[in-house]
Amino acid sequence: MGKLTGYILLIAGLAIISFSIYLTINVFTGKANPPEIFKVEKKVDVNVQENSIKANDLQEIQKELQKMLESGAKEIIPMEPIMKLLNLITFSVFTSVLIFAGAQVSGLGIKLIKNESS
Repeated sequence: MGKLTGYILLIAGLAIISFSIYLTINVFTGKANPPEIFKVEKKVDVNVQENSIKANDLQEIQKELQKMLESGAKEIIPMEPIMKLLNLITFSVFTSVLIFAGAQVSGLGIKLIKNESS
């Protein structure tokens, strides 16, 4: 009974490792995207309804757009690449944990197989 459990754990651990390597290869070859844990939220501050634009409203909108452009010009590093990098790092940590867990499960299975053999 222990030997069978050992082989099941060994196979389960190897399956976990193989699955995480498969996911990693797909992400880093561009076939799949990493899960989006960090997202860039695009904010739009200007709400304009059709047929209700007045001269004062147009001036206010123009001022708001100038402020937005000035603040955007000050931003040296765009947020989207930073979020992609954070998502890749998070994905890498997750797959590393999966590989470690698979190795532990496989190691437990190997110990059970060795104990039953002796």
